[in-house]
Amino acid sequence: MTLGSPAVDGIPDSIGGFGWPGKADGRLVQHPLYRSVNLNNNCIFWCPPTKDIPPHVHELAEMVWRRRDSPAHSPDDKHADWLLELENNAEAPEVEDYFKTAIFPKPELTSALQRTDRQPMAGHTIPTEQRDAPPLAIPVPSMLYGYSRDQAFGAEAHQWFDRKNNSMVANERGLIFPFLSVQFAGERDSLWAATNTCMVASAACARLAERFNSELHAGVAALPSVTHIVMPPDPAFSIAMSGTEARLYLTWVEDVWPDSAYYVWKMDEFLLQKSADYARFRQSVLNIIEWGETERLELLKNGLDVLSFAPE
Repeated sequence: MTLGSPAVDGIPDSIGGFGWPGKADGRLVQHPLYRSVNLNNNCIFWCPPTKDIPPHVHELAEMVWRRRDSPAHSPDDKHADWLLELENNAEAPEVEDYFKTAIFPKPELTSALQRTDRQPMAGHTIPTEQRDAPPLAIPVPSMLYGYSRDQAFGAEAHQWFDRKNNSMVANERGLIFPFLSVQFAGERDSLWAATNTCMVASAACARLAERFNSELHAGVAALPSVTHIVMPPDPAFSIAMSGTEARLYLTWVEDVWPDSAYYVWKMDEFLLQKSADYARFRQSVLNIIEWGETERLELLKNGLDVLSFAPE
């Protein structure tokens, strides 16, 4: 019997094919078998400890763990009081409100980097090609970092996006090429369920990058004058967190014939009441965002420059 069908739990939310999702009910992620049945049958897997981490994935992890030159976080009494309150009483909205100010930057509207809050991801981003596979809950990340089509890319890139029917767009706000999703939970909520949402959201981000790289491979092959180009990395980051704990994941794609498989690795975890962990978490988040705003974006622009000259 399929999880998510009315016969099991009365939750009919699912995604199939292309287009915008019509229902954003996330209760399906709370089902105890959601990970082993729904995710695994759609080729989204939890990375076991025995699995070797690919070199390009480990290289990204090293980037996240790198120390920053920016001023370190200096906790004060007010900060400690807030963290205590988050531990004892906070619901998910309070956790979200606090960390949106304390940790996660909100880019200016004119910035190439953008963040959307609580927007359902588009159906065409979700890995659901498996025939007769059980449904996936529509991911609605608390926050999703990516780029503004208009601010990040030029006119020739826009023409390429239009030819591809905006298949790189992640949600109705027009966020493109996302790379970091965040899911908040209150102290009485389940980080397990929040992680399930992260697993689908980050697989969707990795899928968009994989789709772009497939187009780029084909474009390079059609242009004899282009002998080499560095592909943008397809792994994507996600964070599931409460007022006391944060878990950082890195998702990558492996080609396993006849389909792609998405592996989600818990690369780090943080106890936010510990000042050292809090500072390390903040450093990790800022490193990811800086990487997305600089190195990753530059590789995407270079790839789009090539694709603008490639024949259809």
